[in-house]
Amino acid sequence: MKKIFTFIAAVVLSSGAFAQSKYVDLVENGHMEKEQDPDWSCFWCHEWRTNEEQFAGFANIVEEPGDPTNHCATVRVRTEAEADEAGTKVKPDGSENLASWDCQFFIYVKQSIASGKMLKLTMRVKADKECQIETQAHNAPGDYNHYQLFGNIPVTTEWVKIEREAIISADMTGENNGKEMHTVAFNLSTMTDGNQFYFDDIKLEVKDQADPGAITGWFDFVNNGNLETDDVQNFLGRDAANGQDLPARIVVDKDGKRALNVTSEDVTRWDLDDNGEPTRPIYVRTDAEGNQTDVAGDDWLAQFFVTTKHVFHVGDQFKFVMWARADKPASIDSQIHRTAGDYLWYQMVGSYDLTEEWQKIEYEGTIDSNQAGGWTIAFNLYKLKEYNNYYFRDIELCLNEAQVSDPDRTLGSATIQLPVPDSGTTTAEVDMNDLVQVMKVDDLGEFITGNSMKVIEEPEDEQFGENTFSPVYDGAIFNMEGQHDDGGSIILEMGDEVTEDNKAQFIITNIGEPLGDKKVDASICFQNGQWYYVYNISFVDVSTYLGVQEVKTASTKDNVIFDLSGRRVTQPVKGVFIQNGKKFIK
Repeated sequence: MKKIFTFIAAVVLSSGAFAQSKYVDLVENGHMEKEQDPDWSCFWCHEWRTNEEQFAGFANIVEEPGDPTNHCATVRVRTEAEADEAGTKVKPDGSENLASWDCQFFIYVKQSIASGKMLKLTMRVKADKECQIETQAHNAPGDYNHYQLFGNIPVTTEWVKIEREAIISADMTGENNGKEMHTVAFNLSTMTDGNQFYFDDIKLEVKDQADPGAITGWFDFVNNGNLETDDVQNFLGRDAANGQDLPARIVVDKDGKRALNVTSEDVTRWDLDDNGEPTRPIYVRTDAEGNQTDVAGDDWLAQFFVTTKHVFHVGDQFKFVMWARADKPASIDSQIHRTAGDYLWYQMVGSYDLTEEWQKIEYEGTIDSNQAGGWTIAFNLYKLKEYNNYYFRDIELCLNEAQVSDPDRTLGSATIQLPVPDSGTTTAEVDMNDLVQVMKVDDLGEFITGNSMKVIEEPEDEQFGENTFSPVYDGAIFNMEGQHDDGGSIILEMGDEVTEDNKAQFIITNIGEPLGDKKVDASICFQNGQWYYVYNISFVDVSTYLGVQEVKTASTKDNVIFDLSGRRVTQPVKGVFIQNGKKFIK
């Protein structure tokens, strides 16, 4: 294997210092589609196909099976049948099974990645069989530095986009041993049998850590944490008896206050070792048909989950607050999950000893590499292997206000279609009950005709920018690409009429060419306090596009006047305005 790294070593020596405040991609040709003089130097593999070790160097770049228009990197782990055909299931060193690192895929970059840097991995991955793959930090491919980088990555039989962040440590760079870090290694032989892996659209981006700065305030991502209403969208419970993650149950506690409740069960039996000593608890679960199943009585057999829409990033400063108690004294642990039950890391907001009396749990911290990518806090409630009731209330999960972006504040989204006439003005009613329910709006008419409406602005810098929400008051104007544009041709205005069942009137004016069979996709949103609710809009011509119903056409003789931002104007002064679908100059 030494000869493989002759070229790499020369490149390593030529790399220089690097400093960058925004993420910069270090990977060449990550989309795998460069047709002339392709550069595959960032993608390597280490394969076992027979009983002979095969380090293949550059990974194979192939047409995706079933889609000849797309190319991707592929790596193969031998199957049991291939091992049989080779005459042995053992490696040359005599061991019978492949270790997880005996088959690997590598992302190698020329730039040395220093400790203290932020590293972000983005890629799409799939395999012929579902599995978990491990990530490591290497110098050159195969020159191991550290066993942990981005954690384990779940892989399915369908393409899944993976995004992970990490803060690079001295162990990862190997600097204490006179080494550097240039490579992310993926351990692929995690199954006892073979598999085929596919990788595409790869980015490996690096930047300096941003100074989080002072905490400017706390932004709470939990809705209805004080349980004033029956909304439990942020809370799930797993009772030991059913083993299902269901919306948490609201009960009235002994002090008359509302609380969330999860129940554990008595352990049915204990597995015993050869000496008759108890080893592992077993709970026998009985389904609705009376069928019984042995279930391991692990600490997570019963759990309580606090989940939000915010995905944690490395460096997020957060605060968690919750009041908790139990019918019997018991200990609980916390974990970080993606969705409830999709475990990510074993530690999040600490461990606590509960009593029969309410106690306040309060934890402040900063998200690290192991916790990044999760958005659900899980509490393990089965450490006491007995029947018990656990209660929770007054829950907050907050981030430093300074670190919360506008997209983070989005509570929900709904898709609607709005009709666009060939010219002139059309009105349509839009069901806004989702908005009323999520935003807790008392007077929808006053709310939507105030200053709540906003549009989503695309970032000027596509690589580093983030979408932002900009106020447009009661109206907006869009171009044929669906972007908010004062020079566009589709004007959207909120009408003054709201029905008793929360249907609002949208007024659409076309000052451009007929849409024909073209569909224009755009977005608007409404803000109430800290939160936004997004409506994804499709503008369509009702005469040529199917699927639009209950369209009411407004008179084009009402002489309503708009400015170029889509706002109604009652007494226009100097400038360019729009009336009955046509521009005029005052």
